[in-house]
Amino acid sequence: MTERTDPADTGADSRAAHPNAALVRKGKEGFLSGDLETVKELLADDLIVHTSGDGPFDREYRGREAFFGFIGQVAQLSGGTYQQEIHDVVASDDHVVALVTVRVERNGRSVVYRSAEVYHVEDGQATEAWFLNDNPDPDFWS
Repeated sequence: MTERTDPADTGADSRAAHPNAALVRKGKEGFLSGDLETVKELLADDLIVHTSGDGPFDREYRGREAFFGFIGQVAQLSGGTYQQEIHDVVASDDHVVALVTVRVERNGRSVVYRSAEVYHVEDGQATEAWFLNDNPDPDFWS
């Protein structure tokens, strides 16, 4: 797993984490371990999340509580099987991109897909996010 601050940086330690990359990684790890208090600290109250794909999740969520409602719906529909593996995290002073692989089961079906999650970060909190998925099964969540 590599975290880059500048693609042109050829310094000896290209794995040094940008503070915003560390912030998103901490939030993702909190989410994956069920530590939603940590996640809550890292999200602005007025967070806006844009999701892509088909089914009930292709929409915009306004506010941290609406985002947690989205997470709850994913957990409920998947019977708690939703998992993410972080592939890479790349950051700048304003944005973070997390590349993840998603594995989930629902109604006896399994799917694996990739997601690019782009976060806008201000003052140590994510203020806006775009989740771009390549789910190969458009009816999976319907």
